[in-house]
Amino acid sequence: MRQPFKTYTPQDASELLDLLGMMLLGAPTYIDEGGYFPEQTLETVFEAFYGGLNASRSEIGDQRYEQLAAMAAEAREHFLADPHDENGRTAQGQRLILEMEALVEGALRG
Repeated sequence: MRQPFKTYTPQDASELLDLLGMMLLGAPTYIDEGGYFPEQTLETVFEAFYGGLNASRSEIGDQRYEQLAAMAAEAREHFLADPHDENGRTAQGQRLILEMEALVEGALRG
């Protein structure tokens, strides 16, 4: 019997960086075509991101936290506006995720 889907929440900045990598590749819908995570959606992925962002706030600092939260909200809006990756908004959201990765990497480097 299959276990119910439960979103994994990153526990630190390193895991948040891993999630951002998945977010870059899974955009814009985050629907798992392989069927391993059938309940995964844009909403569950962003819920995991915000949970991980909160968990790593002390590690990344308040300024980066605020920047990342704002960038994530903007990226989410781009993905919602381009669910079939047809109008260029997905690419704009992906560029934001790349910038978010750079911010988290900067925090990890100190």
